[in-house]
Amino acid sequence: MADRERRLSREVQTYIEVLDEEDAREGSRGLSAQEREGQAGARALVEATVDDIIASRETITDNQLALLENRLQSEPDLLEALLDDRFTRDVIANVSGYVSRTLRLSRLEASRIPSKATNVYVREAMRTYILGLPQASVALSRAALEQALKEILGYQGEQGTRKRMNDLLEEAERAGVVDSVIRGTARELANEGNEVLHEKPTSLAKAYDVLVNAQGSSRACVRRTGSRATHPGRLTCPQARASQRVCNLSARVVSGTASINRQAICQLSLLPRGRGWRRA
Repeated sequence: MADRERRLSREVQTYIEVLDEEDAREGSRGLSAQEREGQAGARALVEATVDDIIASRETITDNQLALLENRLQSEPDLLEALLDDRFTRDVIANVSGYVSRTLRLSRLEASRIPSKATNVYVREAMRTYILGLPQASVALSRAALEQALKEILGYQGEQGTRKRMNDLLEEAERAGVVDSVIRGTARELANEGNEVLHEKPTSLAKAYDVLVNAQGSSRACVRRTGSRATHPGRLTCPQARASQRVCNLSARVVSGTASINRQAICQLSLLPRGRGWRRA
């Protein structure tokens, strides 16, 4: 097992601490006690200003330190250096948390890789949890589940915007994509996302539970759609009834009991384009 003290983040943190000690020694050399006190006060003011600069971009704040920021704006290199220093320190200090949260998550593997659109939501839900942003992670977990259901059921683009989560889950269960247990789990996940989006902040612990449910629901959906695709005669089509009508009509045309007419063309127009449907 690797020595914790030899891990890169720890070595970088130690290097930063050494630099701080050297800067403090050099900066205070030859100064009186009063001058050192004034220097410490100036350093604290700069740190408070940097805090305010970041906070004023992340949240709505007052303008108590806006004048100091305006003065720093005249020295863009200095301002960039101060922000670079702060963000570097913050990231290094949080690496151990990133690592532990990453290792808590299980691998996401499936026989069928979802679309880029679905994977974007999945990746960002996981990434925001790893970075310690529970509200964003829960909201994106809900979005990932909704996008995955729309993809499996064939609702993309403008058509999908009109579908509510309950409708998607009901149709998914009816089509055999999910069972009642997975539907209930998915509904709980969606509720957590709704609460975050409506004035009820969450925690990292809850975000982890939501992610676990999201992973389980996603795997179940993929497994079921995959198993459906391997059995002849079963449809993986979101407009199952329309697809079945066309298949039946095709069989009749082949057997000579029906012909291609206006009604057949209308039925064909009901089918989604591209990869939204297939017959196993």
